[in-house]
Amino acid sequence: MSDHIDKKLQAQLNSKAEKGCVDTCKFEEGTKLYAETLNNVYEITFVDPTNGIVRVRNGTTYLEEVERRFNGCTWGGSCLKIGHIGKGMHMEFQKLDDGGTRTTTIVQSCKVVAPDGSWNFELWEDEDEDTV
Repeated sequence: MSDHIDKKLQAQLNSKAEKGCVDTCKFEEGTKLYAETLNNVYEITFVDPTNGIVRVRNGTTYLEEVERRFNGCTWGGSCLKIGHIGKGMHMEFQKLDDGGTRTTTIVQSCKVVAPDGSWNFELWEDEDEDTV
């Protein structure tokens, strides 16, 4: 992580990450998330964070970058934590034209990167990672 990150944002990220969930609506335009799920790694660029508009791509579902609405995360049922990403939860993306949604497999890890690349932040430590 860089010293360039705003101290208030750093405090919020630390606090939210400890609780397992981060509010993406407060990100700056251009902020990137690299979210690893059980099956894919998603590169998500926030175009309009307040309204959840993102550009997303991964290795299978979104081979080309597409614009979607990031609705938030769910535990797999109908309850949605709007505008948030959480470890152990499923991300939900919505098509802008017809409203169709796609839900990912469980989020394993996530990295936030500044719009200008000057800092990055791993949201959750991997407790299962073996140290040699």
